[in-house]
This record gives sequence, C-alpha cells and structure tokens, in this order.
Amino acid sequence: MAASRPPQQLLPPAVAQRVSVAYNNLGGILKMTGQAVAAIACYEQVVLLQPDSPEGHANLASACKDAARHDVAIQSYRRALALRPDFPEAFANFVHSLQCVCDWSDRPALFARLEQEIRRDLAAGRLPSVQPFHAMAYPFTADLALAISVKYAEHCSLAAVRLNLPKLPHPPAVKLQPGERLRVGYVSSDFGNHPLSHLMGSVFGLHDRSRVEVRPGLFPALLGEAGFQPLVQHL
Repeated sequence: MAASRPPQQLLPPAVAQRVSVAYNNLGGILKMTGQAVAAIACYEQVVLLQPDSPEGHANLASACKDAARHDVAIQSYRRALALRPDFPEAFANFVHSLQCVCDWSDRPALFARLEQEIRRDLAAGRLPSVQPFHAMAYPFTADLALAISVKYAEHCSLAAVRLNLPKLPHPPAVKLQPGERLRVGYVSSDFGNHPLSHLMGSVFGLHDRSRVEVRPGLFPALLGEAGFQPLVQHL
C-alpha cells in the first residue's frame, strides 16, 4: 500500500524539503551546463516532492523551454502561475513560450500585463523580467525596449565590478586611408539556412559597397549550404 502513496508522502516533510532542494540545485547546475534533459529529470523530482511549489514548476518549465519542449513548458508555467499569480519571471517566460509556438490567444491582454509589470520593475529600480533581445521582438515602444536594455547593461556592469573584471582591451583606432573602405564584420551562430539569416539578408544588401566592405563570420562549409546561396550575394 505504501508504494502507491505520492512521493511527498513517503518522506517526512522536512526530509522531502531537503531532498527537493538538492534536486533543485543539481537541476540548476545541469541547466547551466547545457544538460537540459538531465535538468528536467531533476526538476520533475522537485515537483513530485513539492507539488505546491511555484518555483519548482517554473524551473521545470524553464528547462523544458531550453529543450524546445514548449508544450510542456507552457503547462508548467500555467501551474506555477496558478500557485503564485504574482510571479513576474514565470509570467514573462510563459508569454515568450506562447510566442515560440505561435499561440496568439489573449495576446493583447498578455502583453498589456507584461508591459505593466516591466514598467513597475523599472520604476522600482529592479531588473525587468523580459530580456532585451526578447523586447525587440515584442510590441513595445522603442523607448521601453531601450530602457530594458539600459537596465540590463547596468546590471552587467555591476556584475563585472563585483567580479573585479578588467576592462576589455581595444586596439587603437586606425584612420581610413583615401579610397579605403570601412570593413564591417558580422558574426553569428545563425549564419546558414536559418530564419535570422534570411531576415538579415536585406540589411547586408543596404551597405554602400563603395564605402563599406562586408565580412561575414562564416564557416566555409556554410557557403554551400542549401538555401543559403541567395544570401551570399548580399555579403
């Protein structure tokens, strides 16, 4: 009979809580090292041991999101928000997961709430729950997107000071010689037959080639990748 009882009932509450913390910490380490599947297994143990933990469900959702399991992530974010409605980080990631699967239901209301929470965080001096790169793709004003980026830049600057990181060395400026073109380099892991490359194709073509020389950061093999040839003519 005992084997059929829920896992959290097989252990004393204090023990279940300590085991849950261990699984949660291990899941965080695995997630940070790119082992999303193993992290998911740890967070699944957390929510089994503490099914009423909104943080546990949010962490499980985040790991599933990293593993591109957006359907499971959305369900877990819904559970986290049901347990804790005022959970800005979970709500922001929930909205982003919905965009990843092109679920536009309630989109205006969701983004209205998201913007309200972001402005509240900014007014209080807190780091917003929406990252700058995501904000660029959201229906936010340019001023709001800029404010988010500025706040994240300040956060990174403070982190660098705390870690006593040295300033990045920059080579001395070199003036262009008469007739010499400015060399602009683009570097991205998404160069290839990738949506971002196709979206950027028109940007590459807008350079004044009499003044600018474009140098993409590419692996040679990508030049022959199917679907990438139309972009090469812009580079």
